[in-house]
Amino acid sequence: MQVSKPPYQDPTTNAANWLAIDFDPIKTFESPISLGQIKTEPTLQSIGLIKQPRLSVIRLSKIEFEKIINLANLKS
Repeated sequence: MQVSKPPYQDPTTNAANWLAIDFDPIKTFESPISLGQIKTEPTLQSIGLIKQPRLSVIRLSKIEFEKIINLANLKS
């Protein structure tokens, strides 16, 4: 995905430290990968999505990203 516009105040709250970011897809998986699948993968236990599940955008290492891509490929 790519960022489609700069961050802006989250419209669901007045909290100044909550921002929203809009994205456009570049490529999508044929089938979504569930949070449950990610949680069962030992190599992904330290990513922000597991530690703080309300996050929708997280930084991944190249290894973590490739592992998620591999999970998508296994579903095919």
